[in-house]
Amino acid sequence: MSKKARAQVSRRGFLAGTAAAAAAVTVPAIGQAAASPAAAANRPNILLIVTDDQPKQTEWALQKTVAWLAGQGVKFHHGHVTTPLCAPSRSSIFSGRHAHNHGVRNNAASAALDQSTTVQRHLKQAGYRTGLFGKYLNSWNIADAPPHFEDFALLQPGYVDAKWNVNGSVQTINGYTTNVIKNRTLGFLDKASTDTRPWFAYVTPYACLLPPFYP
Repeated sequence: MSKKARAQVSRRGFLAGTAAAAAAVTVPAIGQAAASPAAAANRPNILLIVTDDQPKQTEWALQKTVAWLAGQGVKFHHGHVTTPLCAPSRSSIFSGRHAHNHGVRNNAASAALDQSTTVQRHLKQAGYRTGLFGKYLNSWNIADAPPHFEDFALLQPGYVDAKWNVNGSVQTINGYTTNVIKNRTLGFLDKASTDTRPWFAYVTPYACLLPPFYP
């Protein structure tokens, strides 16, 4: 894609039309790279979007979005999840480790994750702004702040008029939760105009999960 074509794509358009991407990371390597003098002058912003319980066969509904995202980046055609369960998988994303190493082996074991080894901890320590918008980990108490995220809107899973913890204030926010997540994320990105630090945004709508709902 040409530089001119890339310039025409706004970050608001990106978030408004985005589908989902989940990625595993090698946390120590990211932390070391972000903190190194060579990387300090040109550190990348990181946007990680994770959808909930979205099997591959549902991609038919997102053809334009997937084509748009993959057309400007990379689409991985072969991959696997070692533990296809919500909290263990998300803990693997945060830590870069398998479930038998990070300790979150089921959705009730979120407290087992060592928060000192997560990508958000390493990036925040390296000078990044860190934000979380949406679902965090199953069985996480809505009143507890997600560690190492300085700006967050933590969702208690639901679709409409749900309960949130917004930077330490537990409250009900009216409206469709995916729209709330989008707007909160855009607000976080808008701060880049006055805060020159690189940022890491973890964006996790409670979709496309179908009933019955799993907390």
